[in-house]
Amino acid sequence: PLRPPMRTYNTLMRALSGGIGPKRVDGARRRGAEQVLLAFDEAVRLRLTLDETAYKHALRACDLLGEWRRALDLLDESRAAGAPADVLSYGNAMSACARNGRVGNVLQLLDKMRADGLQPNAFCYNSALIACTRASRLPQALSILREMEGEGGVEPTTH
Repeated sequence: PLRPPMRTYNTLMRALSGGIGPKRVDGARRRGAEQVLLAFDEAVRLRLTLDETAYKHALRACDLLGEWRRALDLLDESRAAGAPADVLSYGNAMSACARNGRVGNVLQLLDKMRADGLQPNAFCYNSALIACTRASRLPQALSILREMEGEGGVEPTTH
């Protein structure tokens, strides 16, 4: 049987995620995200060595599908596989958690990210702000906003 290299799967996942944007998740975006995860799962099944790019594509798909548990698992798996998470990976996992009201997970990821020596960007901070405000944790949201503008040096955005 044919066994394509990991770069082929990365190219496939990039193509499948081409229609995945930051806006509302409509039917086409949802299907694209689902197909990205199918391609990722196929690469796992074939026991290909997954790289940072594969995990990034899968984490973005998890974000769009709101699969927060899987996003958290993928972060752990990527670290174990020697493909440490970067700001984008953390941001996607945080966003998936925020979409599902998992404020505790979002805040833990923010702390873990800093412990890994990574500086959160606007996307990460916005996920934390959204999670806190939706959970009516306004003092924490204000604290994050002050951190964002102060030591984070990140300007708030509206998206």
